[in-house]
Amino acid sequence: MTVVLKVYPHLSLPEEFTQYGNWVQLTDHHIWQMILALIVIVILSKGRFKEWGLNISNLGESMRLLKIFFLYYGVYFIGIGFVIQLLFMSPPVLDHPIITGNIIGNLFFKFIISGLSEEILFRGMMQTYITTFTTKVWRWGNIEMPVAGFITAIIFTIVHINFTVFPFEITHLYFPQLILAFILGLFYAVAYHRTGSLLAPILAHNFSNGMLYISELLLVGLKQ
Repeated sequence: MTVVLKVYPHLSLPEEFTQYGNWVQLTDHHIWQMILALIVIVILSKGRFKEWGLNISNLGESMRLLKIFFLYYGVYFIGIGFVIQLLFMSPPVLDHPIITGNIIGNLFFKFIISGLSEEILFRGMMQTYITTFTTKVWRWGNIEMPVAGFITAIIFTIVHINFTVFPFEITHLYFPQLILAFILGLFYAVAYHRTGSLLAPILAHNFSNGMLYISELLLVGLKQ
């Protein structure tokens, strides 16, 4: 369940930027989510912020992992998925009108805010904290998957299910999205484990969300 702290009505923005409040509401929620996660990190880390991913250590390895991610995700998930949807599937249904304000706002949210906020929360705060309880690592060849990262990936996947508590009702459940979230969550976990930095997870996350949104816009435009 997503609890949104609605600060955006107090912002002075053109009406076209706030129609339906879609990206504004999401940006608002993620900024507060990031602030709260950073507060927890400050408390738990006792000043050792670098140990919680807030650094650019192992920059070379981060860039290497990002190149791999951009290639595989960009070509296979976006490229091939785009062609399949274009040829064989109905166009996606966007949850906001396609107007300039919404497009700019959503691009800003997807390419900058979403990965920054969610990686600080899930990998920076959550995965690091779980690691204090277990440092066990699974190995497959050259790939090391920390158990803490695997658990975090599961939690990351579950939060993509929207529901209400009273009464309990699932309002959004889309299995392809959950599968993709889990796979991406595993990559973010491995990247964080290998580098000790949130740089690669944040940039990969932003790239993933941003390119998916651009893909949706193109599909809607081409299929009209």
